[in-house]
Amino acid sequence: MTPHWLPVLIAIPIAGGVLAPVFSRRTASVWGLGVLAATLGVALGLTGLLADGVISYPMGGWPVPFGIELRFDVLSAFATAVALISALAIWFSSGSQGRVTSPEGIAVLLLCAGGMVGFLLAADYFTLFVFLEILSISAYGMVAMSDERGAGIAAFRYLLMGAAASIVILLSVGLLYTLTGSLNMGDVRLRLPDGGLPLYLALGGFTAGFLLKAAAFPLHVWLPDAHATAPSAVSAILSGLVVKMGVIGLLRTPGLDQLHELLLWIGAASLLGGALFALVQDDLKRLLAYSTVSNIGLIVLGLALHRTGATIHILNHAVVKAALFLAAGAFIHRAGSRALEGIGRSMPVTTAAFAVGAMAVIGIPPTAGFTGKWLVTLGALHAGRPVFAVILLLSSLILALCYARFLVALAFRPARADIREAPVRMLVPILLLVALSLVLGLVGGRLAEFVGF
Repeated sequence: MTPHWLPVLIAIPIAGGVLAPVFSRRTASVWGLGVLAATLGVALGLTGLLADGVISYPMGGWPVPFGIELRFDVLSAFATAVALISALAIWFSSGSQGRVTSPEGIAVLLLCAGGMVGFLLAADYFTLFVFLEILSISAYGMVAMSDERGAGIAAFRYLLMGAAASIVILLSVGLLYTLTGSLNMGDVRLRLPDGGLPLYLALGGFTAGFLLKAAAFPLHVWLPDAHATAPSAVSAILSGLVVKMGVIGLLRTPGLDQLHELLLWIGAASLLGGALFALVQDDLKRLLAYSTVSNIGLIVLGLALHRTGATIHILNHAVVKAALFLAAGAFIHRAGSRALEGIGRSMPVTTAAFAVGAMAVIGIPPTAGFTGKWLVTLGALHAGRPVFAVILLLSSLILALCYARFLVALAFRPARADIREAPVRMLVPILLLVALSLVLGLVGGRLAEFVGF
């Protein structure tokens, strides 16, 4: 497999999204699954080549740093999760009459996947910004596809805050170019000055913009309504994938080490704040949304204490949270409302899968969530900052209480005779993701070696 596959990896989902509207409702889902299967195959092939080093492709043959460069590195390998989770979201929604599986819905979803893949492969800051806008605009549209009351307002709020973040990031890109005369990520790091107001403004702009895209506390206010009102398959993509682009953007930010103390306290605030907000939620999808805020806090904290742990948790949380949102969608689909008490006895497979996903979010071994939390906790202790290890533990205990309370309401309230187990088309994606979360937990040591930050 040659470096020429890098632009192909981006082109497959974007071209697929452009062509999706020509298909009928019956065949659009099949088209989307085929496009994402091809994307997954190419991404896996490129990931397998990382043992030989980072893969670089200069667009148009222009040498780096003068031309646009695409790079496939450890972070770019997250494209496999983008393709897999997006495909499972389509599979979950197949057969429904909702907007997600309409030709237009498949088009928006594929464009969002293509934007994320391009964002992961971009090696210069302007190309990064372009793909950030593609995935962001698509995400706004996916939230607006919901028939839930308040979805339009939630999508509009998301658009306003996302647009503000994009403007700040673009201004920061301009400042970086003024300071260094380059936009290539590697070249910018070599030319970056040691200090000065313009540098701090650029770093501050990148940090604020990407933290808002990631929904870190206190910039999370768009997320609960957007995730709670969006279709469950869209919520899985938003929480599992889209918000992760914000923290990956932070990892791509030059001079990140100068933000060490800021990242520590923002991460801690998100960890604890998200868990406390989740504790007072009665709606399952809002609970999951605030749980995402808490886990984003763990990743941000890890950027300052243990980047390998943070990077591993980006992947692990994506898989687990996608499974949880799809399970929530299956509950709501069978119940016909958000009143879910007592349906667990009638949906034992879905409930068991949800329980395993909840354990993974809490960080109970051998599930996927344990590895990242353990490494970040060790990072806090090795750095002589035990207070952050205590905050991490406390947030996990609060989230455990949140999920335990909901599972008790599911399984120990009077059973509802009118409820049946979720259909196979919904169960299979959920079970695949839950199984993957267990596998990722068992291979945590190998993942740490692979990431190797």
